Amino acid sequence: MAVLGAMLISKESVETVSEILQSKNFYNDSNRKIFEAVGALYSKNQPIDIVTLTEELKKTGCLEDLGGQKYLADLMEKVSTPAHTQAYAQLVKEKAILRELIRVSTAVIERSLTSPEDVSHQLDYAQEEILSVAQNSTDHGFASAEALAKEVLERLEKFYGSHSSITGVATGFRKFDDMTG
Repeated sequence: MAVLGAMLISKESVETVSEILQSKNFYNDSNRKIFEAVGALYSKNQPIDIVTLTEELKKTGCLEDLGGQKYLADLMEKVSTPAHTQAYAQLVKEKAILRELIRVSTAVIERSLTSPEDVSHQLDYAQEEILSVAQNSTDHGFASAEALAKEVLERLEKFYGSHSSITGVATGFRKFDDMTG
């Protein structure tokens, strides 16, 4: 709840959290839907606050299922400052990874008890499943193609506007910089 509350009071928190979490990382379905709605607002470059989030959730028809505006207000009350948002997001991510590891471990145990496969196949299955948890734990949050394209264009425009003959990092050696561009 602290992560979502911080996202409602600070745009920087939205950016920080979106780099760490995905909606699937939230155990609570209500929090997952709120995170997705915040992501939708962010990708449309709209302000993110209780009013715009309420409207976004009304559009999707899930505001009342989540507990209404009272739940959103409660989210904001759970956090006094967004200063620790990154740490809160990491905790959510870690708990999601542990839940996935428990799910995979349970599947490995069940398969080991019921499958007639030989041990080497069982080990291969267990390794693949656990490795998939490790690989999937490095995913990043939402980032629309539009936002990424905008960022690249801004960088290109900044570079073009600088009218510099250096296209990379300046070395401090003028002749070398002129030769390499």
